[in-house]
Amino acid sequence: MCTQPKCLASTVLVYGDGRENARCKHTKWLADRAPIERRMAQLAEYRRAPIHEVVLSRPGPGDDRLLLEGLISNFFVVKGDTLFTADEGVLAGSTRELVLKACKDLRIPTVLEEPKLSELKSWQAAFVTNRIMMLFDGTPRWLTAALVFSALSNVHAHGYLSFPAAVYRDSYTATSFTTTITESVNPTAFQGKKWNDSPERNAAMFTAAFQNSSYSSLREMVEPFVSGCGNTRLDVPSVDVAGSTEARWQNDQERKGFVDSHHGPCEIWIDDQRALHDDDCRARFTTYPAHLPVDYDALCSGECRLTYYWLALHEPAWQVYSQYLPSLRFLEWWCAPRCRLGGER
Repeated sequence: MCTQPKCLASTVLVYGDGRENARCKHTKWLADRAPIERRMAQLAEYRRAPIHEVVLSRPGPGDDRLLLEGLISNFFVVKGDTLFTADEGVLAGSTRELVLKACKDLRIPTVLEEPKLSELKSWQAAFVTNRIMMLFDGTPRWLTAALVFSALSNVHAHGYLSFPAAVYRDSYTATSFTTTITESVNPTAFQGKKWNDSPERNAAMFTAAFQNSSYSSLREMVEPFVSGCGNTRLDVPSVDVAGSTEARWQNDQERKGFVDSHHGPCEIWIDDQRALHDDDCRARFTTYPAHLPVDYDALCSGECRLTYYWLALHEPAWQVYSQYLPSLRFLEWWCAPRCRLGGER
């Protein structure tokens, strides 16, 4: 049985013009949108209430505004039982495409044009989406079916451990990050640096700063902030890794190993022995799937446990931004089932 998404009242600020070359996903946008984010933070502080997203727009007829997209999301409006979303001047996000496909499959009328701000009072609902979140406001039941449909299609948005195959607690959180941490995890090493640069530069800065910390590994740094095995289960049969020399990480939706923007370190541990560490796994492992070398023969005798850690440093998450802290964003943690070398349990 599918659980319907929970409808949330959300606050959206219409502010700022559409961006140049919106079809291109480029790290330059991180710097271009900084003044808008500062304005968003100032207004939220003044209101003493959060602003969940900023929607960009362009001039329309008269004094109207034609609504384009959010800073990190696509924007949708439901009016007259029809879904409206801009087609020009926006980034065609992967979750947006899933919503549009779900509406087509479910025969929900869709119009690819900018919603008009002047028609706000006639809207039945509005929502924004990206790969890690959906925000709803007043979603009608017929559209809820499409959103559930698209959410189920998006379970591998960030990627997943395909070998040894992890088993997840549920499809909705299968590849979601477990938590987020910030520079405050170790102020001496990380605080006061610029963490909203390009993903590549953030990863390089983290590598340099990490040398000044007291941590001997990524695992040592992140373990206090996660509980259990994140989104994975351990009550599953063991996986035979006899003869194998790698673990595999993949994103089927984008047909990549690590998604382009998610630069940062990753580690693999076999019980308490580190099998792999790299300072920027996105930069080093570029195939689909990503082939991560693991010497099981040397590290696993009988049964053992593989644990995978990944810290993605691409940009501050909007949830974290409301706390006014630069974020080392997207701590991701997966535990694979116990491994075995040949034979049966």
